[in-house]
Amino acid sequence: MILVTGATGLVGAHLLYHLVKNDEKVRAIYRSEIKIEAVKKVFAYYKSDVILARKNSKRTKF
Repeated sequence: MILVTGATGLVGAHLLYHLVKNDEKVRAIYRSEIKIEAVKKVFAYYKSDVILARKNSKRTKF
């Protein structure tokens, strides 16, 4: 498992996408739910069918 700090920043969001794309198990730290929207936008630039698990174990499809 890879821990990504700063996952909602510009570099962190792109790193997060590439790790998920390569089927790595990832845990990401973020400060607020609002910042997650920025990560969703980064993922949307690449593709729309990437699934991430949220903190409460619900899955979010981008």
